[in-house]
Amino acid sequence: MDYASGGAGSVSHLAAASLARRLGIGATHVPYRGYSAAVEALRGDQVQMICATPADVGELAGAGMLRVLAVAAAERQSGLPDVPTMAELGFEGFVASSWNAYVAPANTPATIVSLLHRTLLKSSQDAGVQERIGALGIVIMPMTLAGLGQFLRDEALRWRRVVEENGIRLEG
Repeated sequence: MDYASGGAGSVSHLAAASLARRLGIGATHVPYRGYSAAVEALRGDQVQMICATPADVGELAGAGMLRVLAVAAAERQSGLPDVPTMAELGFEGFVASSWNAYVAPANTPATIVSLLHRTLLKSSQDAGVQERIGALGIVIMPMTLAGLGQFLRDEALRWRRVVEENGIRLEG
């Protein structure tokens, strides 16, 4: 099986490699320059699978051009209520989500970091923001600064294990 990704080392690459390993099947990674090209490769039958975000494939899936088999999230997604989670399909603990975080240079004064953090938290609670972001299949996960630090450490450790277990090499 060939699987596409939006680039070597991306979450879609690592998630698909991890899934292939758990399934015990041979799979070849085909990296593309961005998710649009990877999705087009799937539509053109050049690859058999891609792990992508709802924002990457939602419209095509909604139009019946792609079939979403499962979501790699802890629970079903509101925009895809009939699509099972990986855990529901027998892949307990298989979660692979893309995320974004706002960061600043390490030497940014604490008062500025605190102000930015409060402002972002407040805007994330706005109903209009939640509606627009939710329509893209994105879940807002507000965190404390300490919580974000721990989340980043946990993610780095989790994906490092996937890279090591699958012998993934990211050559420059």
